[in-house]
Amino acid sequence: MAALSKVEKLLTKKRAIESELTQIRRECKHNEQQVAMVPYGPGCQLEIRWLCVNCAETLGYPSECEIDHYVRKK
Repeated sequence: MAALSKVEKLLTKKRAIESELTQIRRECKHNEQQVAMVPYGPGCQLEIRWLCVNCAETLGYPSECEIDHYVRKK
């Protein structure tokens, strides 16, 4: 039962953190954006997306030209 109790406490903390993060992202104006690699799906898969510099919210997909510019900078 001790493990179950610990899991429940951790899940409660996780929900609180996710709620706070959602609130921060909702209030953010996303004034500063950059193209970056972000994780998605299971494992270590990455994709190139527009990302808010201030709140780390993924905002959309860059164009082919923007991706090419991002890749050349690396």
